[in-house]
Formats: sequence, C-alpha cells, structure tokens
Amino acid sequence: MLPGSGTAQVLMVNNGFLSRGTHADWYATTSETAVTPPVMCFVIRKDGRNYLWDLGMRSDLHNVGRTWSTQPDVRLSLPRDLPPELAPAAVYLSHYHWDHSGDPLTVPPDVPIYVGRGTLQALKAGFDEYVGDQSTECVARLSEMPEGSLQITNFPLKGHDVFGDGSFVILPAPGHCPGHSVAVVRTTTGPDTYMVLGGDSGHHRSLYEPCPCHARVSTFGRRKLHGDPKASLDHLSRLTGLHARDDTWVVLAHEAEVIAAGVPERQWLNDWKERGWKDKAAAVRAGEVAKGCWVDGTDGA
Repeated sequence: MLPGSGTAQVLMVNNGFLSRGTHADWYATTSETAVTPPVMCFVIRKDGRNYLWDLGMRSDLHNVGRTWSTQPDVRLSLPRDLPPELAPAAVYLSHYHWDHSGDPLTVPPDVPIYVGRGTLQALKAGFDEYVGDQSTECVARLSEMPEGSLQITNFPLKGHDVFGDGSFVILPAPGHCPGHSVAVVRTTTGPDTYMVLGGDSGHHRSLYEPCPCHARVSTFGRRKLHGDPKASLDHLSRLTGLHARDDTWVVLAHEAEVIAAGVPERQWLNDWKERGWKDKAAAVRAGEVAKGCWVDGTDGA
C-alpha cells in the first residue's frame, strides 16, 4: 500500500471514556443504555523517538466550555501521565476537537504540535461547536503539517510521509471537520502490514464495517457529527476498502470493540496480525449484531 520499506512501532493509550445515552443521539430508540466509547491515542516510535497521535481529553474539563449530562471519565492527562520512556518528540493531532486536542499548553514548549492543513484558517472563522481550546496561547502552539506529496491508491489527497520511508504517513481525511487527518503506519515488512489510525472518520465501527443484517441504516443521529456528510461518506468508503485488506487494521479513536476485545494498552502492537487483534475486535462487533443492531433501533437481526 505504501512505497518504501520503513516501519514504526505503535502503542495504544486509552485517555478515558465519553458517556452518552443512546436516546440522546439516535432516533427510534428510548433506550437509557449508556454508550461509553473510549478516547484512544497512540504512541508511534521511530528510531528510538516517540511521536504522539492525539492528546485526548484534558483533565480540567471545566475549562473546555461545555456542559455534559454525564461527565466524561478522563483517566490520563497527555503527555504528562506518560512514562518518561514514552515522552514525545512531537505531537500530531488528528483534528482540533476538544476530545482529541487536550491542553496544548501542557506539552513541553520544545515539542511541536502539528495539525492538519486548513485548521488554523478555520480557527480564525470559529471552527465548529466541538472545537478545542481557542485561546491565543493554545493556537500559537499549533503548526500545520507540510503539504503532502505521496499518492495512495483511492485517496484523492496526497499524504505527508513524515520520515520519508513510508513508515508513518498522514493523510487528509475531509468531512469530519477542517484539517481532519488519518495516519497509516507500516507495522511490519516481509510481509507488509499496516495500522490505520482513523481518528473521527466515524464514531462507530459499523460505519466502515457495515452491519450484515441490514441493507441500509434507516435512522440518523440527532446531532450532526460531520461538517461535510458527503465527504465523510466518501472517506468512510475508502476506509471500508482498507478494512477489507488482510494486511490492514483500521482503528477509530472511539472504537469500543478494540477495548472490549482486550487489545492491550502500553504494549507495542506491531504483531497485531499474528495475535489476531483485528479479528478479535470484529468478533465483538459480530456478537453485538447477533444480540441486536442498536444503530437503527431494531431489537434483532
């Protein structure tokens, strides 16, 4: 999928959990069942240096400027709560929403924070209702990634090859919000395997791995989670294509199935294929479908 032969290590860190009732976000259900998606961040290691993909939620949620019916559960403050051996040399944000951008001022001043192209211009215009800290001090910490030059099959926009060897490529992923990006990491060679860190390309696994029990999803969320729904659907179709590859594991930032499958935190995941983590997460989803598809409010398949 990627040119070159470089690899990088990938490690998952669960920053905490969001909490919403299904009735708050979906039509055709009165369920009070709480949905508690994780907020997953990742450490990418290359040549002994660490790079943090997303900061997650900040611990001082009272400074976010939002109200919640159920308070999110913030378990770690990044990068402060990482052990010294995982301290980042740079931070890359999938996008500048409050549950991914953390508190930029807690990042050491000599550690750059990169955002997708278009983020800074959008911040001048107000961004959207889920925006992260817009204070002058925080925005001053942000730098936009260089324009990409690497073309990847089926992706219309070129990716930024961070290390120039195809080990860590950041791709524009339009639709969710300005500057939204995904990361593709080559985890092994001989044969090549990849992890795709999907950010908020979708907020549930069923959006790139469509539920087999329905020909279509018949209801829609109450809240608009994507700034450009058409672009989001186009991007999700590309993720579906990547997910279908045996050598590629797609992981969304809020994919609860990954946690339920027992994928370990703070362990390098480069042997994900050998250990079957992709298949185990898929099995969790299959079990959900067998019990009933909450996505469209029905009681069973």
